[in-house]
Amino acid sequence: MIQVLAARGARTIIASEIEPQRKALAKHFGAHHVLDPSEGSIAEECIAICGGHGVDVVFDAAGVQAGLDDAIKSCRVGASIVNIAAWKGRAEIDTLLMILGEKRFQAVFTYVRRDFEEVIEAVAAGESTLPNLPVPQPRGSQSAGKLY
Repeated sequence: MIQVLAARGARTIIASEIEPQRKALAKHFGAHHVLDPSEGSIAEECIAICGGHGVDVVFDAAGVQAGLDDAIKSCRVGASIVNIAAWKGRAEIDTLLMILGEKRFQAVFTYVRRDFEEVIEAVAAGESTLPNLPVPQPRGSQSAGKLY
């Protein structure tokens, strides 16, 4: 998602991540800011980064309640929250915050064929690069650790 946003010219991309490797990936793919929710308030940091107004759009790829709560609190009035995560259970939405902020929530099924084509086109055009990452393979595989 970050790579596509960067390739499309998003002005400010903020990622929220705890895991060090995924933080590095977020930076590599074009996140301008990578925030760690274990180190402070994501909502306060996002609002500060966005000049006191909050973010325009949130893509929730984590599918965890704390992330959704942060997303709702991080948004400006009239913002959109787009859920692209597959949740293991039910999500709770603070409808009062959504109503008062006139925010929209949309759940989408992501990664249709055209999404992949656009990323491949961006990489081929030199607009984006792929990191040299190990690819998990089934146990006993001869190709474990190689990126294709």
